[in-house]
Amino acid sequence: MVNLASKIAIVGAVIFGVLYQLIIKSFIFDVLGYARVISPLEHFDKVRCQKITEPGLEACEHMWMHEPTGHLYMACSSSKGAINWVPALVFYLSL
Repeated sequence: MVNLASKIAIVGAVIFGVLYQLIIKSFIFDVLGYARVISPLEHFDKVRCQKITEPGLEACEHMWMHEPTGHLYMACSSSKGAINWVPALVFYLSL
């Protein structure tokens, strides 16, 4: 028969595995940035930066760069429109 220590070890391993998949892995790689590679703009020869000052594009969240063309695609809206998508911004913008 399996003794108590073996049962505790198995349950502990299962709990750790679940926690690793759900919480620990994203904390290590996303929050702490382990193994993240950050490249300065100087490494990209064909990139030209341009400030966007057009009204309605002040709340950009997601950006994707198409590497072959160097085009940057952005998901943007106005600050007022962003409040409809993220109601928590009402508190943040009121500070």
